[in-house]
Amino acid sequence: MLSFSDSLVLSLWSSIQRTLRSHRDNKLIIWRIPKNRLSEQTRRTRVNTASVVELTLGVTMQLPEIRKERSTDCGLIRAVTEVAFREMPFSDGDEQDVIDRLRSAKVLSLSLVAVIEEKVVGHIAFSPARAGDESCPWFALGPVSVLPDLQRQGVGSTLIESGLGQIEDLGALGCILTGNPEYYRRFGFALSPKNVPPNEPEEFFMLKLFKATQVSGPISFHKAFYGDV
Repeated sequence: MLSFSDSLVLSLWSSIQRTLRSHRDNKLIIWRIPKNRLSEQTRRTRVNTASVVELTLGVTMQLPEIRKERSTDCGLIRAVTEVAFREMPFSDGDEQDVIDRLRSAKVLSLSLVAVIEEKVVGHIAFSPARAGDESCPWFALGPVSVLPDLQRQGVGSTLIESGLGQIEDLGALGCILTGNPEYYRRFGFALSPKNVPPNEPEEFFMLKLFKATQVSGPISFHKAFYGDV
């Protein structure tokens, strides 16, 4: 239990929500809090993914386990994705089908699930992307989904951070996505109009570089995103 003034706890909670990331072995969660907020001992705290962290605001947050999908997860992933996007105004309603098509085409490069109390509550997919200059490997992020009652509690952020770390370990030059710029900037993505492929909106197409310092031409999602397998 951490005790601070209400205003400091509010600020701290906001920072935690933005910077929660899962450890590479998916068995630990590292909390990273600004140096001027906490002591060195408290600033870097490790807890088991099954534990619950409580703040004096009375907010209780159970940290998810992040692991790769199993064959028995496919139906659960589809259900979670469908319900997560059901009320989203920007959704085409086919996000669960995109995942199935990527899997059927054997181009689901990385598929991670978030698990709380042995229940799949979130999912993220990564697939290969193609750069106009033929450099590789590039990846595309999405769809990413979290059950509605657990959204805005750090589950999605944990999935994204874990997935980005894993594709970076795979040697990724960079990663693309189409999404809300205000949300994805916190993960290092930036709008990249010079790399927008024909089927994507310029105002939402984003790029995060890893090993690459630049890339020429459009970077395209796999054709399975558009129903072509």
